[in-house]
Amino acid sequence: MDDDSALLPRLLRGDYDAYERLVREHVPRLVRVAERILRDGPDAEDAVQEALISAWRSVRQFDGQARFSTWLHRITVNSALTVRRRRTRRPLEVTTEMAHVPHEEHERAQWVWRAMDALPEELRTVVILRDVEELPSKEVAALLGISDVLVRQRLHRARRQLAAQLQPDLIGEEPLKCGGDVDLLFDSVDETLQPELAAPVAAHIGGCAACQLTRDGFAALAAAARQHEPPVSEERAAALVAAVVSRLATPHA
Repeated sequence: MDDDSALLPRLLRGDYDAYERLVREHVPRLVRVAERILRDGPDAEDAVQEALISAWRSVRQFDGQARFSTWLHRITVNSALTVRRRRTRRPLEVTTEMAHVPHEEHERAQWVWRAMDALPEELRTVVILRDVEELPSKEVAALLGISDVLVRQRLHRARRQLAAQLQPDLIGEEPLKCGGDVDLLFDSVDETLQPELAAPVAAHIGGCAACQLTRDGFAALAAAARQHEPPVSEERAAALVAAVVSRLATPHA
């Protein structure tokens, strides 16, 4: 069993120490997803605190169908969305803790996020949840309280706008011309094409350098957005966990 599995029985018995040990290793990822959604450091920390308190109070509802880390991730996404709905977005203060990241990759990640931040809020949120956080579209729909169809419509619009902004990096300095439909390209990637379209679209992509480069380039940019961001320091994570434990120890926190 992994560490989560070993500590969960203790957590279910109300063991604060087990809770603190469980969440501490996950806090950096939780802060990261909250910052991706909110683009604001203090707001992200508020969202994570609320998520961790909510997780503690509802831990007996954890059914073990997913990993504990996945369950925490979903609660944090929901918490960040709640914070976003009630607060005005402010620009994220990017730290300088990027020494471990090659300069070129750092620049690319910053460029991708600038393009993401230029999207309308409703499109940016969908593309972050679907392409960066890699949540299924139906789960994104449930988190946002909208239909799966509307999620896919917004995702297509977001990807079109990003593809247009990031065109040089997607397919090179000399754009290749293609009469294909970028929506069909990404439907193929998502495996949501209508059955009768799957074979002809796959055949087109297989023989079209522009579509292949766009598909692969977009995937690389999404990966850059996921991987090359400032790390959450151990001190910051520890302080956040300590704040949560302090709140939980206070009546009516």
